[in-house]
Amino acid sequence: MTWTVSSLDEGHKVSLASHANSYSAKCNFNKSLTLSAEEEPAESFGKIKIYPNPTNNIAYIDLNNNDVTAKGIVVFDSFGKIYSIESTQSNDQQIEVNLTGLNPGLYFVKVTLGDTFEILRIVKQ
Repeated sequence: MTWTVSSLDEGHKVSLASHANSYSAKCNFNKSLTLSAEEEPAESFGKIKIYPNPTNNIAYIDLNNNDVTAKGIVVFDSFGKIYSIESTQSNDQQIEVNLTGLNPGLYFVKVTLGDTFEILRIVKQ
């Protein structure tokens, strides 16, 4: 992973670039927060998955025998802005997430499971 931070210092653009990988001391690796750049039919971490991905408006979260309620669903973007979305637990193992009204782009869905959580990636078209 490579990142660049740019800012203005007394009217002059100043840039700093750095590089890290999973073996570097710069990289704080946490499997539950690792996001893959590869496109898959369903984004899955642990036993929970979200599909279809990408989606137009409605996505489904399969809980696969995990105990969670719709109150444990938060949608946010890469800047950390939290969006108010409607989610409905259609049965004890599936939650419908309505992304209607959100602009196209990459979003993250935080699913709370008791005292732990999983973060899933979803692309809205």
